[in-house]
Amino acid sequence: MQDEPRVTLIHANDTDLAVHDWGGDGPNVMLVHATGLSARTWDPVVATLPEDWHVMAIDLRGHGLSPAPDPVAPRFRWRQFGEDIAAAIEALGLEDVLVVGHSMGGHSAVAAALEAPERISRLLLLDPTLSARPPEGTPPPAEAAEQPAARRRSTWASPEDFFDRLRTQRPFSAWDEAALRAYAASGLVPDPSIEGYRLACPPLFEASVYAGRDTASLDDDLPNVRARVSVVRARDRQPDDPPGLGPSATRPEAVRLFPQVRDRQLSEASHFFPLEMTGVVRGLIEDALAW
Repeated sequence: MQDEPRVTLIHANDTDLAVHDWGGDGPNVMLVHATGLSARTWDPVVATLPEDWHVMAIDLRGHGLSPAPDPVAPRFRWRQFGEDIAAAIEALGLEDVLVVGHSMGGHSAVAAALEAPERISRLLLLDPTLSARPPEGTPPPAEAAEQPAARRRSTWASPEDFFDRLRTQRPFSAWDEAALRAYAASGLVPDPSIEGYRLACPPLFEASVYAGRDTASLDDDLPNVRARVSVVRARDRQPDDPPGLGPSATRPEAVRLFPQVRDRQLSEASHFFPLEMTGVVRGLIEDALAW
């Protein structure tokens, strides 16, 4: 496996998608990041994987090296991410692929498997976001411009400045240092107009993703997933947990809808365990490939 991946830009679905490819002629493994992150956040995990595996990671649209839509929609349609992954896998001519997805990346992996069942044979879903359909009559979420994420600080003097600030904030302060450094390096893009850097995932686009969460339910389609699915959930929410991510984002009742599924819970792990416990992920991938 190469130390630095080859980056391929694939034009599909009216956008460019960056796929980072570490080479190898073994099993095909595609890694999919969570909302707001980037493909290279997987670097500490990739470093643990066997050299002969064919390991890739995709920058979802609006993340990393994949440009955000312009203009940004008031509410992003979540299945678009899965359609993009399927298009990239098809463009690369890959077969018998294991797609590994964390959080929203897990949702996107499932949507991709529904789009390309003949190419995606296995899924490893790391605390995937599997939302319920909103009850009838529920008002839609606030549009992107009104979401808190739209007000996120976008400009930074340097990746080092970005890292130093994140290191003191939850949930980033609990991340493995290598994962946080990988995000700080790949989560920013140079901006000559300010002689500094901007977030690669623009805050308004990230806000658009959150605003589109009422399109996220896959419940009607989960029984049609043909891939073998391994789910690894984080700890359950406790009464004294503050609102927001931390405990598991995965609904057990959604997991039970997959025809072929293995469900496991890491009882002490947070939603961000792939970034906090990077050494654990290799074993989970090996188990998924062996099934």
